[in-house]
Amino acid sequence: MPVITYAALITHLTTILPDVDATALTAMVAALPIDPSALYHDCSPEPTHAELLRFLDHLGMAAEKSNHKHEAQSFYTLLLQIHDQSHQRDDALIISVLIRLGKVFERQPNFAAAQPIYERLIKAQSHIDGGYSQAIKRSIAALGFTHQMLGNFVIAQALYTHALMLCERLDGPIHPDTAMALINLATALQRQGLYADAIPYLERALAIRTRLLGEHHIHTIMLMGSLAITYEFDGRLVIAAALLERVDALKKDYHDRMTADPAPASEVNHSASES
Repeated sequence: MPVITYAALITHLTTILPDVDATALTAMVAALPIDPSALYHDCSPEPTHAELLRFLDHLGMAAEKSNHKHEAQSFYTLLLQIHDQSHQRDDALIISVLIRLGKVFERQPNFAAAQPIYERLIKAQSHIDGGYSQAIKRSIAALGFTHQMLGNFVIAQALYTHALMLCERLDGPIHPDTAMALINLATALQRQGLYADAIPYLERALAIRTRLLGEHHIHTIMLMGSLAITYEFDGRLVIAAALLERVDALKKDYHDRMTADPAPASEVNHSASES
């Protein structure tokens, strides 16, 4: 296949997007471990719309890999701009880019910018599978977390409730993702001071983790501690004290086991709260 340089592709992009500063775009590419004069092999000398999208996606992923978050944000934003100006749709690419762009904003952190990205992502995913999928479940949880970080706890509660419904439907009542969805919902309620409402969700989550991981697993122990503190905030001091005593004993046992065997405990699956 004929090839074209990175610099030539940047020039071509500026002809499509006259508001884009070619010098600034070249500088963003130069900040990456990429030589602008190098050849880019996945594009023709007269790049098509689809090839330009793939080129920007390539630059965005290269920027992420080299920890250039703002450059990654710019490349992904340009990609979306070009896609939206065209009548051609590439839902699979756009969904992939929206997931990555949302995470880029989260890591900055810029949750206000992440919010519309996740909203668009859920809409795009719903267009494909009708609203019931593992991908949408994760995206709704991510949008819930974004609202939680923005202080919109009532909205986060509603989104986490939806994510929990999807977990129960897709994964069943006894699953790591269902436990995580219950914890997320309880957290949104705790942030509103609704400790009595949060307790049943934490109790369910603890029951799931105890069944799947065992009482002595660190994630079970930490959740048990969170439940004990929630009991305390709700004024249930006797049960809180008894549970905290059990937590202290389990933590000591865990510490002793880790000292004897330093192999780390396996991580619980938190995919319900990730995109």
